[in-house]
Amino acid sequence: MATASPLETAIASVITREPLPGSRKIHVEGTLPGVRVPMREVRQSPTRRTGANGEPAFEENPPIVLYDTSGPYTDPAVEIDVRRGLAPLRLDWILARGDVEPAPAPGSAYARARAGDAR
Repeated sequence: MATASPLETAIASVITREPLPGSRKIHVEGTLPGVRVPMREVRQSPTRRTGANGEPAFEENPPIVLYDTSGPYTDPAVEIDVRRGLAPLRLDWILARGDVEPAPAPGSAYARARAGDAR
């Protein structure tokens, strides 16, 4: 098993996969079949009110749903391996358009030079 480089160790110390506090990742169905849009459901604190007898009363607030730009990195259900990259979620949609064809080889000199690197 390969040992992590100092750079990999430093990056791993600042990258977190933990859920953001006070929220949970959810997905909503998109307009296209099979499209799951990542969202974050953020809990709100209750609102303090004055009750009928002047006693404090609390009113629950619904969660706020926000678009989640973190991708799969904060989804505990997804296995992440930065060396393999992300799953090709859009591949089927792109191929279904019928207006693309696979490239016979990598297009950039950098990609061609790196093609033989160990994975």
